[in-house]
Amino acid sequence: MYGGLITWKIKKKPTVALSTTEAELKLMMELIQDSIWVKGLMKDFKLQPNIKIHCDNQGAIALCRNPLYHHRTRYINIQINRLQDVIEHEGVDLLYISKNEMWADILTKGLGRIKNIKCKRSMKLITHSNMKGC
Repeated sequence: MYGGLITWKIKKKPTVALSTTEAELKLMMELIQDSIWVKGLMKDFKLQPNIKIHCDNQGAIALCRNPLYHHRTRYINIQINRLQDVIEHEGVDLLYISKNEMWADILTKGLGRIKNIKCKRSMKLITHSNMKGC
């Protein structure tokens, strides 16, 4: 909210994705479901939020926007169609973000000092005054 995080979570997935695109699609669906819940909560406070999903996988974004049948995606077509429906009905903005700008890296990867600080700043976890000792 206001450019900062509202919620996040990390958990071990019960299944193994066969591709990075499939993994991103599964995560997008989970994220959108959580975002819809938060959107409903915010409406109780008379706020009209937009759901913006940032993704660094262009293949996953392309499949959500135009789900083409392909032999490599046939086993996830139901999930792709569901995602497309939810994106259309809930007014979700699906945006590409480069791997260098992905905030979530701080939660899943060991980062160098500079990228770590940049991710923390982007997520509003630290301010300039907190960094004097860094």
